[in-house]
Amino acid sequence: MPLPEQTLAELARLAREDEALEQHLPPQLSTPISAEKTAALVGAIHGKLGARSRRRNFLAAGGVVVAMAAGVALVIAVGREGDPLPVYEARVEGGQQSERSSAPQSALLRLRAGSKLRFELRPRSDYPEPVHARVQILGVGKNLEIDEQRSAAGALKLEAQLPASLPERGELVVTIERASSSEGARRFSWPFERSP
Repeated sequence: MPLPEQTLAELARLAREDEALEQHLPPQLSTPISAEKTAALVGAIHGKLGARSRRRNFLAAGGVVVAMAAGVALVIAVGREGDPLPVYEARVEGGQQSERSSAPQSALLRLRAGSKLRFELRPRSDYPEPVHARVQILGVGKNLEIDEQRSAAGALKLEAQLPASLPERGELVVTIERASSSEGARRFSWPFERSP
């Protein structure tokens, strides 16, 4: 950074050059402009500004159209085949307790045959693409019937009825997958025992 003395010396030099330049200007440039010329000049400037404003509005509208097209392309690109699903947090309620899990395995659940279970599955980041879930008891051989609700952010609420013929011990499994492919599916499982 220059010292204050250097800054003052530079300013004085520029002022001297400015005075010398002013002495060499032709007289037409040093006389004031007439009112008519001022009005014409102001009108020309306003005309240029108006044209620029219209051009800027046109460019802004074009930018909006391009942004909308890019947004559509982005929405189409999200959830392409092979893209992984986000990480989900899972919660199960029903039976005799509720259990949370972000890991594949959790504590032992105590379930009653014929009771209803409720699952909340929330992605850590929004996932607007269609997904569906399956709930099954390993070893029984078929999926449980579920009622499924889905939010715009991709969260799922499921309700499943446990069968009357619930095994004494087993594993309850929830699988979330894209509607188009089972590749990259998320799976949660809870070991359980049947309560009397």
